[in-house]
Amino acid sequence: MDQLREFLTKDEAIDWMVCDYNAGEDCIDNERFAFEDDAEQMGIYEEQQRNGCCGSSDQLVLVNGRRAWVGCNYGH
Repeated sequence: MDQLREFLTKDEAIDWMVCDYNAGEDCIDNERFAFEDDAEQMGIYEEQQRNGCCGSSDQLVLVNGRRAWVGCNYGH
């Protein structure tokens, strides 16, 4: 397994997802973040993922040493 990208804060992870990882996408529908071990956050994350635009981008990262998902939807 590849080493996970590491960030100090949630905001850094979201900025990376939107501005760097998906830099070529013009139409980003939503941004989402959830710590993997937080069931409530993950439920909200999955709901956002299902109800966004047709494209979906999600990455597992480390935020302050804790595993988290960061993602967005894109497209028309």
